[in-house]
Amino acid sequence: MNFFTNKGITLLVLVVTISISIILITTATIFSSTVIENAKLTTFVNDLNDIENSVESYYINNLVFPILEKEIPLKKDDILLLARKDAKLKLNDEIKENEDLDSTFYKIDLSKINVTKTNYGNGKKGENDIFVVAYPSFKIYYLYGMDSKSTTYFSITPKLSSVVKIKEPILDSSTICTSAGIIVNKSNNWSNKMKVNIEVKMEIGEQLFMSVSGYKERLITTKYGNNIFGFDLLSSIVNNTETIKVPTLTLEEANFIEDNIKSINERYVDILKYKDSKLIGKVKIDLSNFNKSIPMIENIILSTNENMNTIMLQLKKSDCGIKEIRFEYLKKYIDNYTVENYYEGINDFDNIYMLSKGKKAKIKSDLSASINVPKNVQIIKIILVDKADNINSYNQEISSNKHINYKIDSNIKPELTLTANFLNITEAINVKFSKSIDGINFTDEITYSISVNEQKKQHTFYNVNSDRIYVKLVINNKDNSIEETKIIKCTMLDNNVPDKPIEPEKPGFSYNNPIIPVGFTYKEGAWNTGYVIEDNKHNEFVWVPVDNINVKYKKIFSYLSDYNAGEKNTSEDELPIGVKDEQEQIKKYGGFYIARYEAGKEGETLVIKKDSKVWNNINYTNAKIKAESFINTSSVKSGLVTGTMWDTLLRWINNSGNNVIDSKAWGNHKDSTKPANVTGFGSLQKTGFSQLWQVNNIYDIAGNALEWTNEKFDIFRIYRSGCYSLSGTTDPASYRYSNFVNNSLQTLSFRIVLYIN
Repeated sequence: MNFFTNKGITLLVLVVTISISIILITTATIFSSTVIENAKLTTFVNDLNDIENSVESYYINNLVFPILEKEIPLKKDDILLLARKDAKLKLNDEIKENEDLDSTFYKIDLSKINVTKTNYGNGKKGENDIFVVAYPSFKIYYLYGMDSKSTTYFSITPKLSSVVKIKEPILDSSTICTSAGIIVNKSNNWSNKMKVNIEVKMEIGEQLFMSVSGYKERLITTKYGNNIFGFDLLSSIVNNTETIKVPTLTLEEANFIEDNIKSINERYVDILKYKDSKLIGKVKIDLSNFNKSIPMIENIILSTNENMNTIMLQLKKSDCGIKEIRFEYLKKYIDNYTVENYYEGINDFDNIYMLSKGKKAKIKSDLSASINVPKNVQIIKIILVDKADNINSYNQEISSNKHINYKIDSNIKPELTLTANFLNITEAINVKFSKSIDGINFTDEITYSISVNEQKKQHTFYNVNSDRIYVKLVINNKDNSIEETKIIKCTMLDNNVPDKPIEPEKPGFSYNNPIIPVGFTYKEGAWNTGYVIEDNKHNEFVWVPVDNINVKYKKIFSYLSDYNAGEKNTSEDELPIGVKDEQEQIKKYGGFYIARYEAGKEGETLVIKKDSKVWNNINYTNAKIKAESFINTSSVKSGLVTGTMWDTLLRWINNSGNNVIDSKAWGNHKDSTKPANVTGFGSLQKTGFSQLWQVNNIYDIAGNALEWTNEKFDIFRIYRSGCYSLSGTTDPASYRYSNFVNNSLQTLSFRIVLYIN
């Protein structure tokens, strides 16, 4: 039949053509949509896979995850809180499917693994637009989720792997050697793993051998065609746990390199190919960058002075060199002369914590290092990390046998009586008492012999007529070597005059030589990391050093604020009654003392103590009365912290490496990760509840409760700190809030400072 006429296409042909076109367009649209979805899934999966490989490689090389600065670990419930509301159940199911219900999760800092351009995990969609890694599975999750074909994906699951082909990771290599079809790939960086990958094509009649440090050639099990295998340790080949099979390799040969039996230029492996018993190819694998020997401390010397204990470390020389020394406090002496955990509830720290959060010690060119620790620290944990990422851990006792505590029994002129207590005396010792007016030249030394069964000794100094006196206590061993020294500043009182103000000692006090007010004694810490004093009722205060260079005594108006006055610099501080010039103390002594804890409550008594009930739901008027009545003598007055003092404190905290305009990492906020013993989010805790919520020995400056200050604007008063029910990002430690003087809130407390005459 002829469908064409001289006038064109017939109607039937036109109808058929249109129908076919509609079918083709519909099919093409469906096909195009499927292709786009598959391409999107493929991109997502390969991104996840690349990040997973990069994170695992970063961890292997650094023994710590590439996490955000000051990021703290998360648990499964924390992750679900971050997830999209419509995807929480799906994420929970996927975590369960991956067997990560009990895992610890860390937010990934993509910049640390050199991922700068990505469609995912860049935070543009909100706080859940991030990648996290689960430990110990190393599984990567994208918390926002990828939506495709009515399903939401968060990680690479078996279901997703069956849909999308995952590209193979690219080996991070620095050396490739070839010979006669042998391709060897390995890293040149210092490492405690050999990281050798071998690819070789075997023909009929060919055999492959391995030789360690030029020793016997051992047959490698191969097959005809392409062979791919590798090894991280020679001893693992012997134990048959590597992909390469060398049945006759001995542990003795493996130890040539792994135990450093051979010199560094003899640490190599040869891969040899023979055909018909003739050598046709050979690749020498240089393993001089491999080091499995853990770094060691060769010698430890403990020394002491009246302020600190010092640990001098001499490190043992190693081929690869020491990369880092980190330490953290584990145990401390307390008032009843017993030992407890330095941080409440923490018995030890794992390597992940130590490498990311531990304190650093500087390594000198002669492989020595010194660590200064407060006098009350009894045990510290030290880890050494070499350039091959080998780690060694030590628990070092600081003053395991001898430690001095004391109490002043009487300080009424002209006599000073005090009792020295000696902790853990295991052998007879000599104890020397001497006194000084200037803290430098000591006289009237007297020595007592103390037996093993004695734990204390009382001594009285007579004819003491000065207002301040220094007492030196020295413990000597049997060989007369000094084991421990403590210098005590004692204030002498006139008879029947319990609290007479005195002039500053000479040389004058300064920001790095804190004054101790009358009625207070030193407890712990150093001037730059939190110098703590306490009164006779154990209320505690911390010195804020003001050098006017790094830490300036000045109000900061660039901080976030919910009132315009803060930006216009029209607010002012209202000082306590009797205090004319707040700056007078700063100029005279180089700093001020702030309460270590938020205001605590024992009945109707204000206390500054750990584990107290927070005095909340209090208005400004009553907080001011309580603050100013805490202490009011001729030597010391108390009052609410002022706005200028708060900002000066924040400047010191910020210089210590803590972000004051986003304080969720170090305060009790609703978006902070809570310690393990917190039962839930958004709750007010007791004072000093967690070591995670302190900086420079001061607790809860970020969060727990909001805190009234003496800063005023018009008819309002200002409070600071942020709290447990607010975000540490939007309402941090630096935020200013305003309220009427007679208003009170459940979330609102206060904090006091000392004014020294």
